[in-house]
Amino acid sequence: MVFNPHTSDILICGSSEDIWRMSLDEGKFLTPFQSDASEVNAIDYNPYLNIAMTAGNDGILETWDYRERKKVTKVIANKGQNLSSLTHDSSGYVIAVGGEKGLVRQYDIRYSSHLMEVQHPYKLPIKTIKYHEASRNLLSLDSKIIKIYNKDSGKSFTNIESKHGMNDLELYQNSGLLIVPNETVRIGTYFIPELGPAPKWCPFVENITEELEEELNPTVYDEYKFLTREDLEAISATHMIGTKNLKSYLHGFLMRIKLYNKLKKASNPFEYEEYRKEKIEKKLEEQRKTRIVLKEK
Repeated sequence: MVFNPHTSDILICGSSEDIWRMSLDEGKFLTPFQSDASEVNAIDYNPYLNIAMTAGNDGILETWDYRERKKVTKVIANKGQNLSSLTHDSSGYVIAVGGEKGLVRQYDIRYSSHLMEVQHPYKLPIKTIKYHEASRNLLSLDSKIIKIYNKDSGKSFTNIESKHGMNDLELYQNSGLLIVPNETVRIGTYFIPELGPAPKWCPFVENITEELEEELNPTVYDEYKFLTREDLEAISATHMIGTKNLKSYLHGFLMRIKLYNKLKKASNPFEYEEYRKEKIEKKLEEQRKTRIVLKEK
């Protein structure tokens, strides 16, 4: 459900091809839009261009011009899989579309091909997508994970996983505060300082994070090795993302040091020999420096 502030209309979609329009000004239902999709799963209103966009089954992505009250474009997005979420950025020209198999693609509405894509590891339906304009990041949520990545390159920033099923995601303006309704009594709240500052109405959050940074606890991750995605590619371990062998942490992952050493040894079996040769060369060089050189008379 979305609201059009220019006409005071509410647009509602659901498990049918109809997109219902209700005028708050006139207090009555208007003639609905008819979609080509059997079910319309997501709708987004773009105030910059005064258009509405709908995402439905079979990858059908449609654009409705609110000035003429009719459909102007129809394309097949996300490889034709059923679409489940949709949003636009602050420019109004770039949109992000999520599918039922965890694929998120970003499109420029002026072009047919996608700009960037990200695949969620659990391949669950994407429930919500949000743009974080201040940090130029895109956030997408399924029931198990929130992925945060650069909206231009798709490079991973960090992931957030929950023990409870997640249903939605809200950002507080351009701060680092995330609000996540989930399958528990308490609403999930997360604060990521790298995304932005704390809201003005809860400045104490900044103080808490500063105190946590000052606390030293060296034994917590002694058994783990922090790895970025590039480090995982170097030891051929990207297939472990989403498994119990890797824990999402900050902008990368944590892996048990024993497993890391085993994978590193397997990826470069001659590393020890290279290290040994290097140490011998270093020792010989030090011995050469300590030699007494006799000067000729």
